[in-house]
Amino acid sequence: MTNQDSESRTIRTNDSASVSTQRIPWRVKEDQYLHLVRLAWDLHKLGLSAMVELPTGKEPALLVSRAAGPLRIMALRFKGTWFFTWGRGEGQRVRALSSEASNRVWEMAQ
Repeated sequence: MTNQDSESRTIRTNDSASVSTQRIPWRVKEDQYLHLVRLAWDLHKLGLSAMVELPTGKEPALLVSRAAGPLRIMALRFKGTWFFTWGRGEGQRVRALSSEASNRVWEMAQ
């Protein structure tokens, strides 16, 4: 696999020690981007402002405007299923292909 096909990601602990490095294929990042853009468009139709963030060396995210500060949404695949997540709790994720995904995120942004 070439550097063009993947990106190295180092996971660090609180004491800044390197724990592991894994490769993230560019195709996965492209899929994340596509899911986030689709969600951004659905949220736009519901009257919310959103911006896709493509940081260098990190995974893409969707920043949804809200009074308390931006809500950061990630698109992650777990056991073959794509989810939107905005935290680590059970209630802080929704299946990306669910017809209710944009409504759930809209509720969190209120």
